[in-house]
Amino acid sequence: MPPRPALPAAASTQRRKLLLIDDDQAITDCLRLTLGGRYDVVVLHRPEQALDVVRHERPDLVLCDVEMPGMDGYGVSRTLAASPDTAAVALMFLTGAYSTAELAACGGVLHGRAGQSKLAPIGDILRRVDAEISFRKPG
Repeated sequence: MPPRPALPAAASTQRRKLLLIDDDQAITDCLRLTLGGRYDVVVLHRPEQALDVVRHERPDLVLCDVEMPGMDGYGVSRTLAASPDTAAVALMFLTGAYSTAELAACGGVLHGRAGQSKLAPIGDILRRVDAEISFRKPG
């Protein structure tokens, strides 16, 4: 049997990058452990820094809590959308404010962005992240 052709170097070593924005360190620790096996994960606990971090890190997907002190997730979404250099960055809300059933009833979308409940099983969250990032062109 002939050997399988090797993947190009860039395809075999390049990992996609996620930016997790949540004020709850327990949530970001759990998600970093869960998602870190598949993605490079950057964590941000202060959402008002999101624009600068997105510009510097160039994530493939921003996974953002909705309810946070100061700037909430919707504010993060508006800020990224308002800047020409970050407007195309994918953002998915991860929220405890809605159950999985409530999000399913609104088509899995919050304020025009993908949404996933923190109350969902971690496997469901991982599958949703994988689905959101899988069709996006690597940065």
